[in-house]
Amino acid sequence: MFATNLAPYIKAPMFIIQSLYDTWSIGNILRIPCVYDSSLAYCDPPKKMRIEEYHKNTTNAIIEMMYKNPNINGVFAPVCANHVYSTLGS
Repeated sequence: MFATNLAPYIKAPMFIIQSLYDTWSIGNILRIPCVYDSSLAYCDPPKKMRIEEYHKNTTNAIIEMMYKNPNINGVFAPVCANHVYSTLGS
């Protein structure tokens, strides 16, 4: 995770937005191509286990960042399989 490396150097207040089942990360980092229409239903049990491990590691990383960085004001970490939760207004 890149944010865990950057957070200690950012002095401005931060609000973390991170999906705990990030579809981009599942497909591109874990190389598990079974997530379709924001659903894990197409994943077999071994793939689901790897995805669950990633979910657990992401959760732990966010918690650790919050404890180590007092400038983190909050977190939005939904458990939905998705990638983008914030966009610039049109």
